[in-house]
Amino acid sequence: MQKMLDTFPKLLLRNYQRFGNKKVAMRHKNFGIWNKYTWEDYYLNVKYLSFGIMKLGLQRGDKVAIIGDNCPLWYWTELAAQAAGGITVGIFTDCTASEVKFFLEHSDSKFVFAHNQEQVDKVLEILPELPNITKMIYWSEKGLWFYTESILINVEDLIESGRQYEKECPNSFEEIVETGNGEDIAFILYTSGSTGLPKGALFSYNSYINAVQSVNQVNPISEDDDYVSFIPPAWAEEQAGGFICQLVTGMKVNFPESRETVRKDLKEIAPEIIFNLPRLWEGISSEVRAKMNDAKKIKKALYHIFSSIGYKKEKYISGKKAIPIFLRFLYMVADFVLFKGIRDQIGLSKVRLAYTGGAPISQEIIRYFSSIGVNIKSFYGLTEFPFIAMHRGSDVRSDTCGPLLPHWEKMRIDDGMILVKGNAAYRGYYKDPDTTGDMVRDGWYLTGDIGKVDKDGHLFVYGRVLDFKELRGGQTFAPDYLETRLRFSPFIKDCIVIGGIEKNYVSVMISIDYQSVGNWAKQKSTNYTTFTDLSQKREVYDLIKREIESLNRTLPDWLKIRKFLLLHKELDPDEGELTRNGKLRRRFIEKRYSEIIEAIYSDEKEFIFETEIIYKGGSKGVLKNNILIKEV
Repeated sequence: MQKMLDTFPKLLLRNYQRFGNKKVAMRHKNFGIWNKYTWEDYYLNVKYLSFGIMKLGLQRGDKVAIIGDNCPLWYWTELAAQAAGGITVGIFTDCTASEVKFFLEHSDSKFVFAHNQEQVDKVLEILPELPNITKMIYWSEKGLWFYTESILINVEDLIESGRQYEKECPNSFEEIVETGNGEDIAFILYTSGSTGLPKGALFSYNSYINAVQSVNQVNPISEDDDYVSFIPPAWAEEQAGGFICQLVTGMKVNFPESRETVRKDLKEIAPEIIFNLPRLWEGISSEVRAKMNDAKKIKKALYHIFSSIGYKKEKYISGKKAIPIFLRFLYMVADFVLFKGIRDQIGLSKVRLAYTGGAPISQEIIRYFSSIGVNIKSFYGLTEFPFIAMHRGSDVRSDTCGPLLPHWEKMRIDDGMILVKGNAAYRGYYKDPDTTGDMVRDGWYLTGDIGKVDKDGHLFVYGRVLDFKELRGGQTFAPDYLETRLRFSPFIKDCIVIGGIEKNYVSVMISIDYQSVGNWAKQKSTNYTTFTDLSQKREVYDLIKREIESLNRTLPDWLKIRKFLLLHKELDPDEGELTRNGKLRRRFIEKRYSEIIEAIYSDEKEFIFETEIIYKGGSKGVLKNNILIKEV
């Protein structure tokens, strides 16, 4: 009788028994060299780490927090804790000390695995306020040689301790793994916190195994496929797309050397599978188009000619129409001369499954990548409900998220809201049963998103119910729709669309893309010194105005953007304006910039924004920025 593979450690054990040292499971680039780890290496490291943390006193149900960059040790640590019966909690590496304190305190974490000195220092800073923490294990000892805190332990020492403990433990590692159950809680995934404090969603092993197997059913992944892990593992989609998907399918996972080398390392690997946040797809698109705009005249002209051919082909594909033979030939030429080189430069020369999710994405982005030969598949899901709908095969449409996935029994639209029922949902919010109850209605899970399903079963998602705006005239719109389309511009990095019951028209606050606009300014011989100086140049306002006018031409009169301004700085997660995965914290931004918003809807042509500055010595000052307000 086949053993139940209903936990992540059981899947690891299966893969180890199947592949052993004959197949590489992971590669990690370090000092320019790709270090390889077989499934046997993976298994042994997990085993000894698991024994080591058990020796430190881990009990079933204890919480183990992990804060670090993408690398094999994250995966090993997570599986080691889960094999011992622990529940893991992922934390984004760019969280501030106060944010780390919230996650550790709220989750009741007992152990912390920290990547390097930066993360160790954050935890040590708040350690007196965290009596539950008993041990902190660090991966990289650089800068930590002379730390004397008794709570610290090197991961290599923990592994060695695990080797010794294996001789003392009354049960083998395999026996311990087999005691796990699919309905046990595997991890706590925290929501982005875009509308308030993050909530900890509890997930069983079965929930995510069911979800990943369902995705693999419609878009199969093989053990020979390569995947590059660079999205933070604290994010739900990376947990599913990298960590769990590898255990289910046996694919190879590759870890770049650092965040700064991702593009270069991606090009070296040329993976078949890639998960990207919408903002990353937007960034790649903007970068390619900005470089082409800066190219020499002949190359620039060829790009525009071939792009029109690519878009014509995309139109036939999205319309499910046969592509004329002559257009096929023209596209082959365009692909050979240009598109193949672009795909190679961005590391997508071999990509078969390119995914986007976690936030809305512009239809223009989907169409753009399709035109150069990259078929991006959108998926829809929430932290609480992984992978609800997804494009599959060649059935990709830029305006939908695809049909419902098999692990969800049903989906319906109730008063415009998307409701689902199935076996992959979260098991409630940690320490928040009241909010958990509010998310369920007669056995149906309330997503909080507005949408519809067409005759082909494709799901349209229009945005969060709470984010919809209503103008004084009674018209309702989703700010996300306009924001994603504006961010298609290579000159716009972030934007927040403004409206409301007391407003007669739509306006927008924009944060420019400093690099793209800076390159444009140099070409136009426009001198500038800082981001603030560049953002308030009248030439830059004219540039962005043209981008808005281009969008306005596609919108009904009542939805056209009438006024805009360029913010004096980028939106920053450290200042609470963005979540750690890049989503707008809309209510916070609207409150912080309330005076600017009032000025937009007045007759003022400019506004002086004051920012308090705290210097190292503790003294305070005020920085004043003059921000222009322009009509479209």
